[in-house]
Amino acid sequence: MHIRKIQIENIRCFGAGERGVHLDLSRPDGSLAGWTVFAGRNGTGKTTLLQAIALCLTGPSEARQLLPSFSTWLRGGAREGKVDIEFEFDDASLGEILPGSGGRFEAALFWERNGGREPVLQFRGPSIEEGVTGKAELLGPWKWDADRWFWCGYGPGRRLGGASIVPERGASHKIGRVATLFDEEKSLVEGLDWLRELYSDRLDLAERARNADASRKSELERLAAELRVLQENVIGLLNDGLLRDGMRVVEFNREGLWVEQGGVSLALHQLSGGSRSVVALVFDILRRMHECFGELRIEHDKEHNVITVPYEGVILIDEIESHLHVSWQQSIGFWLKRHFPNVQFLVTTHSPFVCQAADPNGLVRLAAPGEKRSTEIMPEETYLRVVNGGPDDAVLTDLFGLETVYSESAEELRSRISRLDVKLIRGTATAEEKEERDHLVKMLPGGGSAMVEQTLRKLEALG
Repeated sequence: MHIRKIQIENIRCFGAGERGVHLDLSRPDGSLAGWTVFAGRNGTGKTTLLQAIALCLTGPSEARQLLPSFSTWLRGGAREGKVDIEFEFDDASLGEILPGSGGRFEAALFWERNGGREPVLQFRGPSIEEGVTGKAELLGPWKWDADRWFWCGYGPGRRLGGASIVPERGASHKIGRVATLFDEEKSLVEGLDWLRELYSDRLDLAERARNADASRKSELERLAAELRVLQENVIGLLNDGLLRDGMRVVEFNREGLWVEQGGVSLALHQLSGGSRSVVALVFDILRRMHECFGELRIEHDKEHNVITVPYEGVILIDEIESHLHVSWQQSIGFWLKRHFPNVQFLVTTHSPFVCQAADPNGLVRLAAPGEKRSTEIMPEETYLRVVNGGPDDAVLTDLFGLETVYSESAEELRSRISRLDVKLIRGTATAEEKEERDHLVKMLPGGGSAMVEQTLRKLEALG
């Protein structure tokens, strides 16, 4: 399952018509998987965008639990608002669930003010009439268990400590998939618990196999071996370029995950915040996939020498750069795409390094508050400059809108040098001013070689 089109109108900072969100996320070749980045200044609605998508993914019942109050959800002054998503899928089993859909379907949530404090939530999505009651049964990702419809979403926290995600009694497990997008106090500790349970289950099966009679022994041994292979594959995935600075996962036991760095063994909780955040994210993605598909297939792509997880789905990540050093910001998108090649990643960021992993048509600019522009996909010229250029190139594009890459003091320094250059070129600079200029140029990186070269060319041009 992937998302092809998104429409959002009159939700918080997003207006109606051209002031809303109307996006087709298709790549030039028609594909949807890969890295799509939403960028914009603070207050442009990046978090709201992901939350709106998450609500439409989980469905109306779960939406009411994720946001107990919609009183501030509708844009001020608006009578109604909506989130409308067109999904696409090619899994044969999903086609059986939605016969006649042609591999596409639409789901939408609507909010309408009717005079009360709380807007009324309505919805439109795939459903069938259920038996003699005539009550519609929701299908697709809105189905109660949503098996094989995979998505999940993460807020900027993504930590292993804090409150775990424990849905209310009777609540759908789908809420846990996106809980941290709506509550930063929630943690991802359950991903680590999941791997710990696999380890305990494997030991339990092995013990039972040793004491079983011949008719059960081989079956228990097979199940224990499958869990051992699964655990080894998960560790192999982490060791396939995810961790930094020579760290490698060496063991997982009842006490947790252990890594080795420079010959020293460290527990996961002893690692940096960035390392813990990345491990927590990957663990939770794997756990959610295992929960959704009832299995966790991990494949070895021998041609490209990479371990991959083949499932389709949508993953939302808010401020993917949180906790990460710039080198990790630069590589995390490429790593996730390489190891989850069929997933559509929709991420928000303030980092030009995160944008370098974007796929074609995968850079989206959110309009600033009060700006008379629409949320838009950046043209190819901007895309190529961002993904193939340096961070200075990226932040000076329309995607980020920065006017200069220099600090205020650095701008003042350059302005003073430029004024002295003018005097030097005109031949009116005093000895003191020449000395001042030489001193200021030395304060620039590389001795101001670029500015010196520029001045020399101007002098040569003047003859």
